Amino acid sequence: MSTAQIKIKNNTYLSLKEAAKRVPYTRDYLAKLARDKKVLSVQVGRQWFIEPDSLSKFIERVNLEQINRKHKLRSERKREMFISQKMTELKNKVHYEKK
Repeated sequence: MSTAQIKIKNNTYLSLKEAAKRVPYTRDYLAKLARDKKVLSVQVGRQWFIEPDSLSKFIERVNLEQINRKHKLRSERKREMFISQKMTELKNKVHYEKK
């Protein structure tokens, strides 16, 4: 079946090939998302079809999670730098007082 899209119960679904043209994911990864029920999808024969809005929401959620991880990591690194600076200051103070 080489259909680029199908319509089931008022929902339009894209073939994996067509969906892969529109998003930064491979057909194999899109198939995994469909099998794992991470996106709304249907299987017709051996071919998977993905609902485009579901895929867009998945991508948006992934992007937000990446942004949150970056912010959390940035905060952790700032905390580590602060602690490192304070430890260095204490070491220098102790070393200075010994002289």
